[in-house]
Amino acid sequence: MADATETLCELFESSCVELFSGLDCQIQKLAADDSAMGKAPIAFIDAGSEDLELFIALHVPFSVLTMTYPEFAAESIMAVSEEVLEDWISELSNQLVGRFKHKLLQNSCAITIGLPDLLYDGQADQLPVNHLIPHHFYFDVDKEIVKCSLYLQILKADLTLAPSQEDSGPPEGELEFF
Repeated sequence: MADATETLCELFESSCVELFSGLDCQIQKLAADDSAMGKAPIAFIDAGSEDLELFIALHVPFSVLTMTYPEFAAESIMAVSEEVLEDWISELSNQLVGRFKHKLLQNSCAITIGLPDLLYDGQADQLPVNHLIPHHFYFDVDKEIVKCSLYLQILKADLTLAPSQEDSGPPEGELEFF
């Protein structure tokens, strides 16, 4: 089970790096530092399968949300409202869980994803993750600290994750209709 946890954490961390790199941000992993998170909003999504239960949380300061917002321009920085940025962090959490899901599919692990939700003012103690084991990742994203968390419970004792030779669905960023 330790190997599965390690692999899940590696896949999650690389998904985080890809998310912010894809938004043209400079990103670098940091040592743990909860002190700088403050009252930034937290977007979260639950996911899982018969084999594991996941909960992903994205704790991002408004400055990073503003800088990564698609229609951001230096002259319009004040025009982006908090409400719009709260929607944006939910979208970022969707993108993160989508990247992570794609990586899991490539490793023979399919999950079902819930809908994003949001906590305000850095209320991390109110996340509904009672029985899940936390794995926190801190990143310097263009000189601001971002916290990405993977809460995890492996339900299948002999869970193994290995690269699949099968087609794992549509390429990243494409829609699949059911």
